[in-house]
Amino acid sequence: KMMVIQSVRIALACIAAILCTVFISAIVLSPATRSQTFNLYVVYLSIPDGIGNIFLVAISAFTLESAAVDDAWIPFFAHSQVTANMWINAAIAHKLYTLLHNSSTRIKTQPPSAKRITMEALAVYTYAGLMGVWGIYLLSDAGWTTPFFYGNIVENHSIQLARFVLALGYVLMALSPMAYMAYVCYRVWKHKLLPLSGRTRSIALYFLRLVVIMFVFWIPALVFGFISQSGIAGSEGYAFYYLKSLQTMVSLAFAAQKPDIKKALWNFFACNCRGEETIQEGQNQQRTEAEGEIGTSQFGTSFLTTLRMKFSKKFSSPVMHVIPEES
Repeated sequence: KMMVIQSVRIALACIAAILCTVFISAIVLSPATRSQTFNLYVVYLSIPDGIGNIFLVAISAFTLESAAVDDAWIPFFAHSQVTANMWINAAIAHKLYTLLHNSSTRIKTQPPSAKRITMEALAVYTYAGLMGVWGIYLLSDAGWTTPFFYGNIVENHSIQLARFVLALGYVLMALSPMAYMAYVCYRVWKHKLLPLSGRTRSIALYFLRLVVIMFVFWIPALVFGFISQSGIAGSEGYAFYYLKSLQTMVSLAFAAQKPDIKKALWNFFACNCRGEETIQEGQNQQRTEAEGEIGTSQFGTSFLTTLRMKFSKKFSSPVMHVIPEES
């Protein structure tokens, strides 16, 4: 039975790690795709997910071979991956909400710069590393000599206090950003900021991905993880790792529906990473979406769309009037 459990965990983690590597490579190698800075969030989400799944493959392989494994790294990578994923998703939700809110009031929104997104990701990674260290001292043998070790809290105080400390870590690690994402989704739904047609399809998919990943994968995974780590039961820990790998696959599947990312993936598999794209094309597409065309279904056809329709009718007439260029 243990061999089957470990084999399934290895298979899921392998698939997730390969997908992360492919998406990172396809986006980074495509000038137009990486120039759209929102796509950098996909890259920075895939990095901790990829590293976490690669580590999971190694740990599972060592376990199958009955090799000794330092248990300090298990909570470190698990907590770091969850923290990085949750907080970067919260940053994405914040940026998308700002974009949609400004679009509804016809306020031009400048896309976030690559430098700013990179600094945000580095800050999240640093915080995720600290949460990983917290996991080492609370849950691994490396912390058994400290008062922060879960077993020592149970022995010296009470199991209720130990579970409270563990729950507090879950709040700082995942529940706080999840609460913010739920609030943002509620605001978008309440104010009907998200039309589901036209150029907003990619934005709609981003929000749908947030909802699916949060409620279908992360909430059950965190429940199973807490049950296992608090000593209530043990086998549920494997369900946590299964769901963690599955959420990576589903998240990337949603990201692949974005037209520019899909094109970058096709070019990557065709060994034509540059394709026919240019950086200017990617920036123009991002700027167009950020300037308010995403609100057309709620506020009527935008001014730019109206101009396109007028010019289309004008130049589709049988008689074509050619205006000479001015010298």
